[in-house]
Amino acid sequence: MTKGINQWTRILIGGWRELTRRWRIMLITALIGASALTSIIQWFGMHWVHDHWGEYGHYALEIVIYGVLGPLLFLLFASSIFFRWRMERERAEQQLAAVVEGSADAIVSVDAQRRIRSWNRGAETLFGYGAEEALGEAFERLLGPSLRWPANASRWETVMRARDGRQIPVEVSCSLLAEEVGEGPMRVLIIRDVTERKRREQAVQDERARIARELHDGVQQDLFLLGIKLDICHQLLRSDPDRAAQELLSVRETLQEEISNVQRIVRALRPIQLERFGFVSALRRLAAEFAQQHPCAVDFSLQGPERELPYEVESTLFRIAQEALNNVAKHAQAQRVWLQLDLTDPQGVTMTIRDDGRGFDGHPGITQPVRSAGLGLKHIRERVEQQGGTFTLDSAAGRGTTLTLTIPLPSGV
Repeated sequence: MTKGINQWTRILIGGWRELTRRWRIMLITALIGASALTSIIQWFGMHWVHDHWGEYGHYALEIVIYGVLGPLLFLLFASSIFFRWRMERERAEQQLAAVVEGSADAIVSVDAQRRIRSWNRGAETLFGYGAEEALGEAFERLLGPSLRWPANASRWETVMRARDGRQIPVEVSCSLLAEEVGEGPMRVLIIRDVTERKRREQAVQDERARIARELHDGVQQDLFLLGIKLDICHQLLRSDPDRAAQELLSVRETLQEEISNVQRIVRALRPIQLERFGFVSALRRLAAEFAQQHPCAVDFSLQGPERELPYEVESTLFRIAQEALNNVAKHAQAQRVWLQLDLTDPQGVTMTIRDDGRGFDGHPGITQPVRSAGLGLKHIRERVEQQGGTFTLDSAAGRGTTLTLTIPLPSGV
């Protein structure tokens, strides 16, 4: 009996905690009103009944009012409140369920034994398991074999394994439900796929490494050479002023070139045009701006329907176009440039940059006059190889240069 009383006590206390403030006020008001009505009947009505109907009439009416009508009216009133409360709660639960089911993130609830109790469509899409397969299973089946669920963490990053074996980097947020169900507390896990964010972070790291190499291989060495030339000029000021003046002119030209290189590196740090205009529009603007700044016409063409590409692919192609046009301006002496973007292949994207300039024989990095051109082509090749693509260069003296590169795309793009 004591166990039954304790169970009913827990149910009443749990039900009271679930009530919102408005429903608590309504219930308390109903109890106070019932008490006030009972007192009024007792002190005024029953005295009149006792005086006119006698003691037996008094007792009979009390039995009818307090034993039958009172409990019946209170039951009807409490049932009305409870019914309205249940309707509102069910409506709120349906709205919450719709939000959870329609979320792009995976939302999973687990019990104290970490068995899966709910599994939304986002989880089905992310991991490939249907709800009927996941419900009741251990949550750890989604984790990699060497990973464990942090005991007291509310937010962490990990790698989970999908049904097809893919390793998915995810961010997990864990919340403890206020109510207790079954043997322990329920936890709700919001799991977000951060694959794209990780790719962008890796792209930033790769870009930093590329800039460091470019500064080391180009600007740093040229600045060191400028220092040597300035020392020579200092020694020649008195002994051979004419030669010193010639060296200073050479230093000035090299310095102007290095200023242009630094400006180009700064512009390439973050291609704002991609964010502001989109990839294809940014390439069109790049071609138009190049034609305005240099005595060289640029023809831009697009093959295939315009579509959004992964961020790192767009960034790589845009910066390669910048680097290639910079090489044309510095070395090609071209009258026209053709920039072509091919999006017809769903498995990859191809970009071709062709000019009608002077061209060259052999690898440009071998000869001193086009040393910086070879360095630019080296950076282009590195960018393409980082994306797993292919790079071809076709050039000959007097017939221009054609640069063609292809970068593969992930499935579903």
